[in-house]
Amino acid sequence: MPMCLVSSANFSPNAHGSCYTPPAAHTLPYLVGDILSDIQAAVLVSHFTLAIAIIEEDIMKTWVVFPATAAMLLCMLQAQPAAGRTWYILPDGEGDAPTIQAGINSAAPGDTILLANGTFTGVGNRDVNFYGKEVTVRSASGDPQTCIVDCQEAGRGFAFLTGEGPAAVLEGLTITRGASSPGGAVRIWSDASPTIRNCFFLNNSADMIGGAICIVIRAAPTLENCTFVGNSSTFGGAVICWVDAEPIITGCTFIENSAAFGGAIECADRAIATIESCVFIRNTAVRGGAVMSEESGQVTLRQCTFFVNEAEESGAGICCEVDGHAYVENTIIAFSTLGDAVFCTSSSSATLTCCDVYQNEGGDWVGYIADQLGQSGNICLDPLFCDAENGDFSLMEGSPCLPDFNPDCGFIGAYGLGCDAPVVVPSAEILADGVRLWLNYPNPFNPQTT
Repeated sequence: MPMCLVSSANFSPNAHGSCYTPPAAHTLPYLVGDILSDIQAAVLVSHFTLAIAIIEEDIMKTWVVFPATAAMLLCMLQAQPAAGRTWYILPDGEGDAPTIQAGINSAAPGDTILLANGTFTGVGNRDVNFYGKEVTVRSASGDPQTCIVDCQEAGRGFAFLTGEGPAAVLEGLTITRGASSPGGAVRIWSDASPTIRNCFFLNNSADMIGGAICIVIRAAPTLENCTFVGNSSTFGGAVICWVDAEPIITGCTFIENSAAFGGAIECADRAIATIESCVFIRNTAVRGGAVMSEESGQVTLRQCTFFVNEAEESGAGICCEVDGHAYVENTIIAFSTLGDAVFCTSSSSATLTCCDVYQNEGGDWVGYIADQLGQSGNICLDPLFCDAENGDFSLMEGSPCLPDFNPDCGFIGAYGLGCDAPVVVPSAEILADGVRLWLNYPNPFNPQTT
């Protein structure tokens, strides 16, 4: 900043490098009032750059008589990130841009593409590419069931193909009837690591891999509090993690997804998936009814609940083959209707700690995991769900999955003590008719889960 060539006792440079003489009437409240008025005026015209210039000038005026206060205000100002623009998009093509894609194309990093309630269809509202931009696409309401991207089986919803980082965000949407491969609804490719939060993936499909989401080639996204219902593929009915991918999946629910391998999730080709506080309900596959790890893939599951999953051949809950590995902690695998709870080939492994494996049709602690029962806090007891048939997987008083029974393990499963707030977990067919989905009240290990 240019220096003011007058005594600093009486003068101080302003934001434009000129000098300012403070009137005697400029008390601290007066000067702060000036700043607030200028901020309000700048906000009214939505001109952030103008606001910064005005505020900096006001602060420099303040510096003359209140240097400590001005220094604090200036530091606070410089610490604030620039506020991005919001692009408001309507399903009928009105708004700041005619389509979601047009909004992204026009946006700058840090901008938000805000989607109104309704159903978005057609070119520009499917096969939407983030093109490497770190922008947020989200529903205005925050409710995914009021803001729907319907791909009409003519493509996928979104693609992250150009190394997008965590600040590339997809939030609060339903993506349905995506039909593409790889990734029926979303494709995340080659070093991209976006954040996908509070989204529903309903009835999407892929011929080969990733019925809803395909995560491939060092991609490392975060999936938070998402719901996957009725998605299908050959590998990974809902999600596939492939070729050195490293996703984090937390607080998600997988219902009635299907595949030949990995009804809900498959992890393969050196991919490493971390899956926490998730629920797997009625997923089906030939192998790996809920989760499959193969070909040097690795899954870590913590505080998850598996209920009524099915595998025609092996591993209703988890299947590990061809150097696939699973590390399972504080997890319930119960009431599978076809297939053993956990299956591993000789070249693969599954290590269970503080797990309850109970009443699975093809066997509980059998095969590879037979000698782990009674070790490392592992048990085979009815978890005493409050009302599993109606989707309440919280635990009754006296459950062996509560810390009182096994204090060294703490809570086992995705939900803690409950029975006072029942929830509804409908089928894919009911959801397709538009009935709202209320998934379990906040998970004690992940309070954001809804």
